[in-house]
Amino acid sequence: MALLGRFKRRESAEATRPGCPDGLRVYAVGDIHGRADLLAELHEAILADADGHDGEKQVVYLGDFIDRGMESRRVMDMLIERPLPGFESLHLMGNHEYALLNFLEDPDSIPGWLSWGGRETLYSYGIKCGLSPSADELQNLGRELAISVPQGHID
Repeated sequence: MALLGRFKRRESAEATRPGCPDGLRVYAVGDIHGRADLLAELHEAILADADGHDGEKQVVYLGDFIDRGMESRRVMDMLIERPLPGFESLHLMGNHEYALLNFLEDPDSIPGWLSWGGRETLYSYGIKCGLSPSADELQNLGRELAISVPQGHID
């Protein structure tokens, strides 16, 4: 209680309410995890909800686009090549994208990535991976992935 007592209470609860500028509608999407089918459904729902809104529209993707689902590459293609029409898009990197980038730099640094969705991502880029790859196999997987992932996905 003493810790909280040091902070002054705001005069109005209104001053602390989160919000957006008038006329701006924001949609936040997180944890797609390689599910292009669900992303397509969500995009349809967002478009339907925003239909008739004359103001600015924005969709913020909160990371974890890849891994777990079998269509990580397709998800990345959808986000890059088919943004929602009439929306500004913002893409934030999640820990799964961060792990992929680290795996590309040094496959030995994060072999655990394979067990929490990386295998599915490799598959989506046309790369087969055994259950317990050796250190040499990890290096080969990293090289194959570096060749298979388009630069636009890395960017």
